[in-house]
Amino acid sequence: MKKGVKLALAAALLAALALAWVLVSRQTEEPLPAEETAAPIVLVEEGAAALSSLRYTAGEGEERAFLSRGGTWYAEKDEKMPLEQTSVAEIAATLGSVTAARFVVADGAGSAEYGLDSPSATVTLGYEDGSTLSYYLGAKNVHTGEYYFNREGEKAVYTVSSALIGACGNAPEDLIREDKIESIPQEKVTAVASETPLGAITLTPSARTETSTDEDGKETEKTVTVYLLKNEAGAEEELDEETGSAILAGLLSPTVVSRVDYYLEEEELAAYGLDAPVKITVSYTEERTVTAEGSSGGTLTEARSYTLSFGRVADGEETKTYLRLPGSDMAFLVDVSAFSLLF
Repeated sequence: MKKGVKLALAAALLAALALAWVLVSRQTEEPLPAEETAAPIVLVEEGAAALSSLRYTAGEGEERAFLSRGGTWYAEKDEKMPLEQTSVAEIAATLGSVTAARFVVADGAGSAEYGLDSPSATVTLGYEDGSTLSYYLGAKNVHTGEYYFNREGEKAVYTVSSALIGACGNAPEDLIREDKIESIPQEKVTAVASETPLGAITLTPSARTETSTDEDGKETEKTVTVYLLKNEAGAEEELDEETGSAILAGLLSPTVVSRVDYYLEEEELAAYGLDAPVKITVSYTEERTVTAEGSSGGTLTEARSYTLSFGRVADGEETKTYLRLPGSDMAFLVDVSAFSLLF
């Protein structure tokens, strides 16, 4: 056999032996990094249902804290704050169950390289058994958009979804459940009555048939809606459809400038003029389907009413108007210019 061929065979044999040694030695080493394995690494596996508290701080900002009792979430600093439960539960589920996107390094806790010396967010989970778990989100990986993660008391660093840092941006004030005005179709309104300090103001829509004649002397009829406005003194004025409709639309969907209070107490009402409010009642009809045994059923038209309370407070040369909805503890600053004739 030629010398060159012998050398080639020897080199190939050495390469095969080296590969075999690597494969054997790997079986005795520590597990492979997460990116080389199919199974995900669960970093926080406890379910959100077991949480009794949730705290998080974004950067050097104020800590946001929530408590859970009987399946209901409360803001720790003000338990009267009406939170949107679905939103808080979604945040708890996101922060309370974390899976690694990628293993980074076995020892990098507190490292400036990963932004863990000054975390982007700190999260602490409290559980019903009294235990707690804290973790940190470091810098953003510019290539993947993920964030570096480290559990308190451990050294390993991973990357996790950016959804976690997004969840930490929510303050309790951002999660307040806003009371909504009832949705009433404008065409279903039969009357509006406003109780003012000087008396009652009413606005009543009615249909009227109008006849017009074209150039050829042909008459056509059309039905229009007009609005009868009666002031406190009993004087009446007929408003055209456009004007009356605009007043009604403004009342049914008032422009909210801001929410000024979410838990009104008796001693606070006067500050918003709601201790002696102007009450505007909208009367309307609502259809509901009824069925009876042995018949195909039908539609029943029922009379309904809905009363809004408006507080009027002088502020220098202007008057501010505050709205309180039926059964609500909230107060809203509203713009009533569209239906000012009702005051």
